[in-house]
Amino acid sequence: MNTRNTRQKGIVLETLCEMSTHPIVSELYAAVQMKDASIGQATVYRNISKLVEEGKVRKVLTTDGIDHYDGDCSNHSHFMCNICHKLYDLYDVDTDILISKAKKNHSFSISNASVLFEGICDKCGGTLYQREDESEDAVKVRLDTYNKQTRPLIDYYTMKGTIININGDQPMEDVFKDIEKSLEGK
Repeated sequence: MNTRNTRQKGIVLETLCEMSTHPIVSELYAAVQMKDASIGQATVYRNISKLVEEGKVRKVLTTDGIDHYDGDCSNHSHFMCNICHKLYDLYDVDTDILISKAKKNHSFSISNASVLFEGICDKCGGTLYQREDESEDAVKVRLDTYNKQTRPLIDYYTMKGTIININGDQPMEDVFKDIEKSLEGK
């Protein structure tokens, strides 16, 4: 793959590698701004996506739905505290063993594993508080309401052709292009 190395991409990578906090993009942008105020937020977003694609940066997917980034692409796992939401590197978890067991027990062709452990870190240590609206019964009620009230609306407007689905898992530039294409006919 032919990749272009720009000064801005170099600064984004260098800044991330200096951080041990697994920042989200807005935190990375703030740190990049301290080094070079001329680098805009869109440039940081674009370059972090490119660095992930190139394998120079690792995107850490978490259960809170927020992407974190790791400048250390070595084989390691992560732990996320359910209270403070801090991410920790775990180098003593052998993901190769997990991959080997999965390959042995299934017919998958596995090349890599991204493991995220969750719990409570030593600093938070206290008991985990669960809000009433997070209980299993409350979630069942919300899902039931969604299926009875929201889902039929989505189906109705999808049939009328007024809902357009955009893949949000692709690079930001492609999402933007898809949105522009969908609006051209309006």
